[in-house]
Amino acid sequence: MTDWHPVTNENRHNPVGHWAPGTRGGFRWISGSLPGPDDWAVKNWGYAKATDYSHLPDGSKNPSYDPDEPITDVKPPALEQLWGYAPDIPSAMVYGGSDGTAGGGGADQPYTRFSVHTGSIRDAENTILVESNKMVVEYGNLREMVLESASWDFTGGGDPADNHKVKMIQDNLLTGVAGVIHLAGVFTAKLNDAAQVYAKADAASEPPEAVA
Repeated sequence: MTDWHPVTNENRHNPVGHWAPGTRGGFRWISGSLPGPDDWAVKNWGYAKATDYSHLPDGSKNPSYDPDEPITDVKPPALEQLWGYAPDIPSAMVYGGSDGTAGGGGADQPYTRFSVHTGSIRDAENTILVESNKMVVEYGNLREMVLESASWDFTGGGDPADNHKVKMIQDNLLTGVAGVIHLAGVFTAKLNDAAQVYAKADAASEPPEAVA
């Protein structure tokens, strides 16, 4: 007797169901139901063949099987860049002399001096914003073209379902591009937030007094 229930099904696109003999020969797919160990299909074909929608139990390919991932029908979003330039960042305070010693007495400090150039951070943010703004404009032009192509026939009079599938694919690809541009904006905002927090913390803190 064949094993009736394998651990996994190798076909990740396989719908839940199983094959059964057709009423007039051939095979029919029973959707939403898995066979039991005493099912005729399992006893005669084995569980793997009985539940594999990509092939018929005789080993031939199922002409109704679509190996592609299901595609969600989406509308590419409109994008707008809110910042022309990054918000100003207060300059960080610098304590001690140029050689890392405290002002006045010149005694060595029990900490290692470091500095963060907030102006350089803002320059980097503005560089990103300039480039991302170009991408937003180019994305908007491409989005208009894609939306205008909604009435096109990409299959030359072929299957309307295939034509709709092509449109959904291009909409999903464009939506992915929008997501990448959006992430660039999120990164820039987070970078500015971090610099703002550093500048505020720096302004509110002072180094320890020199140890005699």
